[in-house]
Amino acid sequence: MFWQIFTALLAILIIYCVKASIRPRNFPPGPPCLAFLGSLPYLDVRNLSRSLLKLKEKHGDIISIFIGHRPVIVLNSWKSIKEVFGRPEFSGRPGNFSGTFFQKGKTGITTTEGKHWSVQRKFLVDYLHKLSETKSQGFQDVLMDEVTDLKLDLTKKPSEPIAVSYKLNVCIINILWNL
Repeated sequence: MFWQIFTALLAILIIYCVKASIRPRNFPPGPPCLAFLGSLPYLDVRNLSRSLLKLKEKHGDIISIFIGHRPVIVLNSWKSIKEVFGRPEFSGRPGNFSGTFFQKGKTGITTTEGKHWSVQRKFLVDYLHKLSETKSQGFQDVLMDEVTDLKLDLTKKPSEPIAVSYKLNVCIINILWNL
């Protein structure tokens, strides 16, 4: 009885491993996929950009890798990125925790897609374009004030390490609050 259960579980595991390693039809080329690890054994996670460049040389500009069992398409050239993201079927946004948790659903420009996203993006681009026109000196003044403050803040302690990302985030928030 034990050996029958063991053999059945082993057969299921082997079938799962074989099915997981089969690349879907019309899928870009890439390294082989292993059942639980995906393509990770073929990637140097410490230097992912070098690994992806090696895969580009072998498989072309558009490659596919698997992170575990999840497929990921990698675009390795500006031409392919521009071509792909210019098509409407690729204008969607992946689901992310912060967008659905903090915004109580898909309502922001970073978490929506389709017609709603297009309307929000058009409004944002038009608004930012109006703000950055030469007639709108107020926006440029706010921007230059924040740049001056950032420069002063960065030169206060020249011998100590600084968390630049935090300082830039403060500048960006201050600019956005002044809009």
